[in-house]
Amino acid sequence: KQLAIRMKDVFRVTDTVARVGGDEFVIVCNVSDSELAYRKGNQLLNSIRIPFIKDDKNVSIDASIGVSLFPLHAITYERLLDKADKAMYQAKKAGKGRMVIYS
Repeated sequence: KQLAIRMKDVFRVTDTVARVGGDEFVIVCNVSDSELAYRKGNQLLNSIRIPFIKDDKNVSIDASIGVSLFPLHAITYERLLDKADKAMYQAKKAGKGRMVIYS
């Protein structure tokens, strides 16, 4: 619930944030270029890095974010999701708490 509130604070009402299973989320965000996507991703990472409170204890989590851009990387939802997924695994491989834009 706390993560949902933080995600809501980073993204706009017109953006879509969806949990696709476990600890994976998909965010559809209308941004004009990779620079803005990078800024939004970093806002999310910074928000997630603030410890959460669970049973009066601080709990820290981190995230790996993969980004793909329409129409630069693909024009269909399936291909965009696939490329974002590949970018996410590149981010995980580079170390937690990172974001990679598909290239």
